[in-house]
Order: sequence, then structure tokens, then C-alpha cells
Amino acid sequence: MNSVKKAAEYLMYKGPTLNELILEAGGKNFAYTVKNIENDVVLEVKSNTSYDLEIIDRYWYNSDNELYKQTLTMRDKEKVIFDKYQEAKILLEAIKPNVSLIS
Repeated sequence: MNSVKKAAEYLMYKGPTLNELILEAGGKNFAYTVKNIENDVVLEVKSNTSYDLEIIDRYWYNSDNELYKQTLTMRDKEKVIFDKYQEAKILLEAIKPNVSLIS
């Protein structure tokens, strides 16, 4: 698949809705909060492992209610799981322009 098409797919990705993730968290008895940060909405879901290690999943939604980023935090270390804008940027920057000489 070419890079432009893959980048377009990332940019068009909407992801699961905020309500779907809230229902899933509630069904698993996970604590969750919804925060408005500027034009974005962030869903924060907290869960614990069997060894009482706290895991925080954050889901970032833009003003069009599209999931654009997911992060996971454990032991005060955050890891980006998914960032559609960053992924698209990497793909588009990797495209090498065709060099042609016109005489």
C-alpha cells in the first residue's frame, strides 16, 4: 500500500466512540473520568492489575469526536499507543519527491 493512501486512512480513522469506551469501562467496573481540554475531550480509564499496579488509559478526541490519540501510563511512565496525526506525518515525510530535469 502506498504511503499517501495509508496516511489518508490514518487521517480518516474515527475509532471507537467515547460512549462505547465509557460503556466498556463501566462494564468492567473501571473508574473513568471525562475531561475537556481546550477543543479536545480526554477519557481517562483507570484499572489495576492483579499486583495492584495502576494502569491509566487516556483516549483523546478532537472537536469532531474522532479518536486521534491513545496513551497508556504505568509507574509514572507514559507511552503513546496510537497517534493518527503523528503516524500520518511520518508516512508523508518519508515520501521522496520525484526529481526530474526539464530541458
